[in-house]
Amino acid sequence: MIKLIDIFPKKPVETGYARGDKILWYKIREKFKDKNIPYSTEKLVDDIFKYYYDIVGNFPMPNQEIYVKELDEGNGGMTAGITISNYWINVAIPYLLKKLMIENVRKEQEK
Repeated sequence: MIKLIDIFPKKPVETGYARGDKILWYKIREKFKDKNIPYSTEKLVDDIFKYYYDIVGNFPMPNQEIYVKELDEGNGGMTAGITISNYWINVAIPYLLKKLMIENVRKEQEK
């Protein structure tokens, strides 16, 4: 059985993310470890937004960079603890939706 966590690569996809986004990726990825595919694409987006909000304290909005202490590993760097909403809106969520649609089709074809 394929779990939803399996559509999340172990590292964030592509580039354009800040150091805080990497930690946020791991935290959000972990929330999906017990959820099975098939899974609604709408539910995936809703869940990502909910988990993002729970951790960041805000929903991803265009051109927004937010510092979150929980996402700061303490090893410095200009983007330590920073999450960039554009990464989530333009890269991460579309990537995950595409992967989920592919896995949903595969699951349907197995029937």
